[in-house]
Amino acid sequence: AHAPHLLLALLLACSGSEADPPASTDGADGADGTEESGDPGPDPYDVQVGPYAAEVQWTEFGVPHITAEDWGSMGFGVGRAQARHHGCAIADQIVKARAERSKYFGEAYLDQDFATLHLGVFQAAEDGFLDLDADLQQALVGFAAGFNAWLDETPTAEVPEACRGADWLFPITHIDVLAYYVALGELASGEVFKAEIGQAQPPGGGRVQAPVPPAERLSQAARIETMGSNGWAIGSERSESGGGMLLSNTHYPWFGNRRWFEMHVTVPGEVDFYGVGLIGILFPVMGFNEHVAWTHTVASSLHFNLNLLTLEPGDPTAYAYDGGVRQMEATTYTVEALQPDGSLQAVERTLYRSHHGVLLNAPVLGWTNAAAVSMSDANEKNLAMLPTWKGMVLAESLDDLEASQWEHRGIPWVNTIATDAEGNAWYGDTTRVPGWSEAAEAAWPDLAASNPFIALMADFGVYGGDGGDPLYDWEEVKPVDAAPWLERADYVANANDSHWLNHGTETLEGYSFFYGSERAPRSGRTRMNLRYLAETGEGSASGADSRFSLDELEAAALGGRSAHAEDVHAALAARCDGVESVELAGESTDITASCAALAAWDGTYALDSAGFAPFREWLGAPSFDVEDLYDAGRIYDQPFDADDPVYTPAGLAPAPDDGRPDPALLALAEATRSLEAAGVAPDARLGDVQFQYKGDAQLGVPGGGFADGTIAIASWSGGNDTLIPGASRPEVVNADTDLAVGGYATNYGNSWVMVLEYGADGPRARAITTYSQSADPDSPHYDDQSERLAAGEGMRPIRFTADEIAASPGLVSETWTLSAQ
Repeated sequence: AHAPHLLLALLLACSGSEADPPASTDGADGADGTEESGDPGPDPYDVQVGPYAAEVQWTEFGVPHITAEDWGSMGFGVGRAQARHHGCAIADQIVKARAERSKYFGEAYLDQDFATLHLGVFQAAEDGFLDLDADLQQALVGFAAGFNAWLDETPTAEVPEACRGADWLFPITHIDVLAYYVALGELASGEVFKAEIGQAQPPGGGRVQAPVPPAERLSQAARIETMGSNGWAIGSERSESGGGMLLSNTHYPWFGNRRWFEMHVTVPGEVDFYGVGLIGILFPVMGFNEHVAWTHTVASSLHFNLNLLTLEPGDPTAYAYDGGVRQMEATTYTVEALQPDGSLQAVERTLYRSHHGVLLNAPVLGWTNAAAVSMSDANEKNLAMLPTWKGMVLAESLDDLEASQWEHRGIPWVNTIATDAEGNAWYGDTTRVPGWSEAAEAAWPDLAASNPFIALMADFGVYGGDGGDPLYDWEEVKPVDAAPWLERADYVANANDSHWLNHGTETLEGYSFFYGSERAPRSGRTRMNLRYLAETGEGSASGADSRFSLDELEAAALGGRSAHAEDVHAALAARCDGVESVELAGESTDITASCAALAAWDGTYALDSAGFAPFREWLGAPSFDVEDLYDAGRIYDQPFDADDPVYTPAGLAPAPDDGRPDPALLALAEATRSLEAAGVAPDARLGDVQFQYKGDAQLGVPGGGFADGTIAIASWSGGNDTLIPGASRPEVVNADTDLAVGGYATNYGNSWVMVLEYGADGPRARAITTYSQSADPDSPHYDDQSERLAAGEGMRPIRFTADEIAASPGLVSETWTLSAQ
């Protein structure tokens, strides 16, 4: 569950020959199915492949430490290492980036493929590759060569079952890899609107449109619902060592392309970085080197805006603009689609752009004879991501890290939480947001008040402009000096809420509304994060000295405290003490077992916590709304106070004094019925009924759901755009709490969790990947860390120095080479 404002705040073959680009059509030369004209210029496919040499040391839990003398060889090592564990996921995403899912999987993917073409994903990669610096070009070519080396050398029988023998598993090119980057940049904008983009046809266009999606799609587009995270940076005033400390507590899906891959990359004298990148990424995009460390959290800022177009009578592809009329730009694309008989059929579709951006089959409005909607996407064709993260990986100071973000402006949709060896702590939302002027933002409230559809967009956290007024035009994203950031010597933190509250007492105010809400309620998870950090002295997470040790930081990350439980659990247990039954929908419900479990529960969501389930189901009871978790209402008595945001709302709402039923006890009766339907005992141990599937095994997972106010998350998500099969769960009993028959099956939440400190001897870190490093069921690293998590064994040490790597039990060393092609 998310707060209302968060819903309003709405993701080279070894033989030397590369795979062909996506087939062109209509006599076109372009890879996007459109016709090219003029001098084509240098050929982005005319590249040198190899020679490559990478030394790979595999430490326990399947972590590769890749050393190479150049960026091409480093990319080669990373591509080959990732393919060994995730080759199917990489291939799946390359097919998507090439707009070829219809070709291999059928017409169900036509809208997606046409939208990918219209957004220019592959074309941006072809056009932009040669603009990247030589290091990045070489790394991209090397990564593709590494993937192809795995493909060339792996017998079919040893390819994971998910893509074994598949016709969509083929050699890839560096342009394919770069196109995947471009697609990742649009996860919080164009990617979410793929259906609406692919379906966008003017009235009378001769194509039957899909049903207009509900308005809730707007909120989904404004926020990547299936990704989150917590990040803490602790400075010298609160660390035991006096150096910086970091908690990277990411919440991403446990299957498909949005898994993390842990790796250590070294180019002597230039790169020595340890961390994680999503599957298909050239090098770690968060982690640490000798000088700086950082993590990311999905930002609540908006990365697109919509534009309402007033259409010309008789011509739905022309719109009013600045006192005149503009014609939309029409582009015809052709996609090959697999037919039931196995043949391919060419499907043609014409899609449109205004000068603002692509046209949509807009939620609620659609595309009528009178009006249409186009989207301005701050991350469309964002090729600045790679140089931005490269500069961060090379950073020798926090200033260097910040400078790379300011210079390249490539961070697409994540906050950055960073620290350094000197003990500075930094937060910034440097993401790309629409570049409306101050005048446009000042005028917008009157526009929303006078236009019902723009007001409706605003109700779902999306800002719509008048597409006919030049005031709402923009070409550049918000400038550097508009971005919110905070640097301190004690701590900063973020848990996906906006820039306003990233410290217990200091707030950031006066920023563009595109960056998110200010002086508004925060999620229980944000409040719990800040309580860990703001509280000091005996009994606090940082101990009597109020300075975190690495042990204390790990204990906090895995401890399972819940803000909501700390606020109302004891009062709820007292409220139901002595109550035997509650009348619910005309039937009596015995709540004595739930009350007893609540009374005995320790208030945490750790593996050994027994009695958590009634409280979790109570928070997610049907009679409560998500708003009740953020302000006074049926759960809380004291309302949210912007001057005390970490500890408000507070107190259990009192029982009515007029004889009406107590909402708290009614909700507990609903919770009891849900648990009975699921077959979960009220006093069940969390580790026995909350689990992830690993083959036939069910391994316990700590943490709560989004509504529970915990920092550790364990949930279920179906929102990962991959065709790689994942686990399925039993019949759902309560979708708001992820309760299903038999318990809480999970496939999303705490993923790669790392704690780090800088001390006199350099960085020291620990981590755990909840779902383990490999997606291949035949790999020993498919479940080794998952079993460690279920056993409550905590994090394992990260091996960063040469001596630490050499001391790894069962160390395996390999040398991977490829001659020049």
